[in-house]
Amino acid sequence: MKRRDILLSSCALLATMSCSKPEETKLNVIYILADDLGYGDLGCYGQEKIKTPNIDRMAEQGMLFTNHYAGCTVSAPSRCSLMTGLHTGHSQIRGNKELYPEGQQPMQEGTYTIASLMKDEGYTTGIFGKWGLGYPRSVSTPNAMGFDEFYGYNCQRQAHTYYPEHLWHNNDSISIPENLNNGRTVFSQDLIHEKALNFIRENSDKPFFAMLTYTLPHAVYASWHRWLLPVLLFSQKLSNQLHCCYLNALGNERRNFGWLSCSNLQLQKFPDEAPFCWLQRS
Repeated sequence: MKRRDILLSSCALLATMSCSKPEETKLNVIYILADDLGYGDLGCYGQEKIKTPNIDRMAEQGMLFTNHYAGCTVSAPSRCSLMTGLHTGHSQIRGNKELYPEGQQPMQEGTYTIASLMKDEGYTTGIFGKWGLGYPRSVSTPNAMGFDEFYGYNCQRQAHTYYPEHLWHNNDSISIPENLNNGRTVFSQDLIHEKALNFIRENSDKPFFAMLTYTLPHAVYASWHRWLLPVLLFSQKLSNQLHCCYLNALGNERRNFGWLSCSNLQLQKFPDEAPFCWLQRS
C-alpha cells in the first residue's frame, strides 16, 4: 500500500469530507494538539473539578474523539506518527534525539505529511505552537513539510520555557528581547495564539487547515501573574503548588480557546462548519 493511501486511511480528518455535504464543499479544519493535556482534564470527557466551558462548547460543536490514541509515549515519535499516519514500527522518528544548539532529528526530505495531504486537497495550511521534528533551516521544517505558515518553537527542548528569547516565523528567527537575561516578560503562548487567530481570520474565505500545537500545559510548571489569582483561590483545597501551576496552565488554555470560539471572528464557515479535533498526547 502506498504511503499516501496509508495516510488517507488513518487520518481522522477525512471526516471533513462529509458525505452529507456537496462534493465541492470543503470544510475548514482546526486541529488542536494540547501538549500533555490528558482527556481526563476536560469537562467534555467527564472532568468535574476543573471547569473548561469554552473547550466543552467547542467539543459540542465539533468532534469528540473517544478512541484516538497518541502514536508514542514521548514527543517527537508521537508527532511523527501524527504527521505521517505511520506507527512507530514504520515511522522515521523513534525517540527524542536531540540536536544542538537547537532542534531534533529531522524527517527525511520529501516526507508526505498530513499538511501535504491537505494542500493536495486545496487547503491553505498553518501550524502554530511546537514543531520538534527537525532543526532550523533543515529539510524537515514545517514549511518544507507542507505548511504554508509556521509560528512557534522549532525545538521541543526550548519549548519547555514559556518565556523564550526567540520564536520562529517560517524560517526566520524572531527575537524577543524582553525575555533576555531571564526577563520573563513576554508570554510565548499569547504570541502563538494571536498568530493562529490571524491565520484563521485571513483565510476565512477559503478552505484552511490550522494545526494548533500549543505547548500548554506541558512543563515547565510556571505561574503567569495575570491569571494566578483565580487559580490560587481554587487551589486552596489542593495539596501543593504543582496542582496550582497546572490549574493555572489549564486556565490559560481555557482562555485561549474562549477567544478561538468567540463569535467576533465572523468567519463564514466558523464555528458551525469547523470540526474541532482533540488528541491526548502522553
